[in-house]
Amino acid sequence: MSLPLRAFVPDPEPSGDHPMTPTVPSIIDLYLESLLVRHVAGEYAKDALSNARRELRRFADSFAIAITDCRQHDLTRWLSINPQWKSSCTKKRVASTILACFRWAEEEELVPKCQYHWPKSLKGLPDKVRRPADPFEYVALMRGGSRELRRALFFLRRTGCRTCEMRELCWQDVHDDHISLEKHKTRRKTGRARKYGLDRSTANFLRALRRNRQGHPEDHVFLNCEGGKWDRHTFARHLRRWAKRIGLDEGVETRVSAYCLRHTYAVDAIEAGVTSRQIADQQGHERTGMIDTVYGSHTRQRTAHLNSVAEDILRKRLRKPKE
Repeated sequence: MSLPLRAFVPDPEPSGDHPMTPTVPSIIDLYLESLLVRHVAGEYAKDALSNARRELRRFADSFAIAITDCRQHDLTRWLSINPQWKSSCTKKRVASTILACFRWAEEEELVPKCQYHWPKSLKGLPDKVRRPADPFEYVALMRGGSRELRRALFFLRRTGCRTCEMRELCWQDVHDDHISLEKHKTRRKTGRARKYGLDRSTANFLRALRRNRQGHPEDHVFLNCEGGKWDRHTFARHLRRWAKRIGLDEGVETRVSAYCLRHTYAVDAIEAGVTSRQIADQQGHERTGMIDTVYGSHTRQRTAHLNSVAEDILRKRLRKPKE
């Protein structure tokens, strides 16, 4: 599919011998065209493109001004006049989308410099960190959920993979003792396939599932109740519907999600003494900082884990040879 890119034509009319000045809407139009090209090439998700288009169009409608007239107050005011954004994560996501647009324009030399910087009002606001799933929640979903949901949750719990990777997993990606994904979240950054290992029981589970699927036309490993591919919204709604039936917490900040199982996997590995490098390799992180700062934040609040650490330290101190 070829996408004709229109030449850059700034909106304002030239006056005299002064060069044309780009406007906020014209920069946003070009940026959205570049995102569309990336989406067609498989480098940008459909949902991300839809969100960026919605927020940037609204910003362009509110600030149809020349780039030279842009001020940091535009972005600050934009965040303040949208009271529907109650979560700090939502405000940060919108601000990041707008900043990404104008930083792209600076890189492409469409503007001399990015007109905006990160708002001070957002600095210091806590991020919403997903929590590990409680063992009771996992057991309740495995007992009361649909067969399709149980299969997906078992796989997520035993591998620690991302929910999007589970939904996109195809049989050609599954090998005897590992899984190799060519299309994954960090492919554009790493340039390599995403691999993660399988324990013996998970490998046996996948082999049995493949035998049951012989002759099925759908190549995806995990299917919905209709026999088709899961997408982001249908899987989340399906899980929420069963969680509500079971009586699990429905609070916006505390409700269980499939991604909670990824945190459960990492926390269990930390408490079992697995190194941060090993966990990062299994979960697809280039660096170990994510393991220590995000997943490790959960273990620092667990009394049983801290007591175990204290006991281990005591045993090692007692075994220390005398000088």
